Amino acid sequence: MALPILTALFLEINAGVILLMLVCVLLHEATAYWDVRYATSARKVAPVEQHVHSFLEILPVTGLLMVIALHWEQFISLFGLLRHALNLSLSPTPCLGVTSSQ
Repeated sequence: MALPILTALFLEINAGVILLMLVCVLLHEATAYWDVRYATSARKVAPVEQHVHSFLEILPVTGLLMVIALHWEQFISLFGLLRHALNLSLSPTPCLGVTSSQ
């Protein structure tokens, strides 16, 4: 899920970025489903592991919903013919803020 995070940090959030994030979340969900389905056919999957998987599945969805809530007009524009281009953010996050662990 690095691609949606990097786009949120370095690109202006518009309908195109939200669409990219939505596609990534759907691919993440499909991969998680396939992974659990494969694992259950190969071995016993304990309830604790299932809960951990469901927590990890909901994190990208929550992040997407937060972005949509903050940029509602851009999300709504996905259903119209407004701007979908990827543009660099006018105020990108400083590199120290992205890489710092403090």
